[in-house]
Amino acid sequence: MNGNSTFSNAYNDDPTSTLVAVDTSVVNMSQTIFTNLSSLSVSPLFNFQELILYSDGVTVSGFDKTLFALSNGEYIFSGLKISKGKMTWSNLQDAFMVNAIVFDVAQADLSLLSSSVDGIYSNYSSPVIYIDNDPTANQQQTLLLNGSRFTNNVANISAGVLLSVNTNVTVDNCLFSGNAALLGDGGALYLSCDKSMSIPCTYTVSNSVFSNNTAGVDGGAIKYDYYTPDIHLNNSFFNNKATYGPSVASYPAQLQFINQKRDLQMLNTSQVQKLGLPKTAVVFNMTTPLVSGSLITQGITLKLQDQNGTSIVTDNSSVAEMYSLNSNVTVMKSKSVQAVNGQFLFNDVIVVGPPGSIILLQITADSINPFMLSAAYPDLSFSSVYVQAYLRYCQAGEYQTTD
Repeated sequence: MNGNSTFSNAYNDDPTSTLVAVDTSVVNMSQTIFTNLSSLSVSPLFNFQELILYSDGVTVSGFDKTLFALSNGEYIFSGLKISKGKMTWSNLQDAFMVNAIVFDVAQADLSLLSSSVDGIYSNYSSPVIYIDNDPTANQQQTLLLNGSRFTNNVANISAGVLLSVNTNVTVDNCLFSGNAALLGDGGALYLSCDKSMSIPCTYTVSNSVFSNNTAGVDGGAIKYDYYTPDIHLNNSFFNNKATYGPSVASYPAQLQFINQKRDLQMLNTSQVQKLGLPKTAVVFNMTTPLVSGSLITQGITLKLQDQNGTSIVTDNSSVAEMYSLNSNVTVMKSKSVQAVNGQFLFNDVIVVGPPGSIILLQITADSINPFMLSAAYPDLSFSSVYVQAYLRYCQAGEYQTTD
């Protein structure tokens, strides 16, 4: 498909077949214009499988289904210009979830060079690129974005431009501007890597500009959920917006005590090690003794933070649990609490144990995965958090039971 060709107003009314399908070939596609492509039922419009494809100078404007489905091959697009894409459904269809409107990629390598994608809308996520690869595969697939512009693309949920799953991503000399993930994360890029991956996903972003991108929740420009992207090579981030992580957002890595009414005194390293805990542990001692079997009502509050110590104020699903390291001490009632704006409040807890004993309580959060943290940040150590307290003896008028 070569040489100053134009295809306009192509409509596919076949309920079972895509508009164009090619497999097991070497394909060259250059200097071709497509306008107003539509399909009644079938998505994608172009279905390419097991190809080596070279595309140069192709323009597509106006389409209502996924444009390119690419699988099991190597696909290189240079000088591609894409605009005016929006998923629609006919009256004969039930609405179905489609992530990518431009590129839906599976088990394939994709390179996008000197290209532009503008004004693509997805009712779900990643209107421009969705790339997903098998976490058990022996070879990792790659995505290269070089010298390209991604502007004014909108996902109703997450990933305003790209959702990458189990894929190595390289971005160089690109512009991401005015993109949005209206209700979710990653105004421009969402970088996801499966926890079962035996080889780390790698992400390198260099010489690129992220401006005026927006996420409704996390990561105005970039959101990642495992391995950290290298973004320190001459990138510019300005005027990106999100509730947590205006430029870049990650995931929970640590808990931190919040200054509160109950007197808490932090133990020093020597005192911590005497308790048999790692020297990196954070232990606060309650200076006011507790009464065994009585309700702790004054409250202990902690906040959820990422690896940089930034509070993850959008988290309303994580659960923190308080439990005793002493075998003869029991934590009862509301020992598990759910996050509210990234904070956990323990104010309805009963601790039962022998009066006159010093107890040690640990607090953990289910969203903090030590295995992930050790793999993603091998050079960092993250502190576990503890509360030490004294269960006082009974006073006049009180009595001790064995219940």
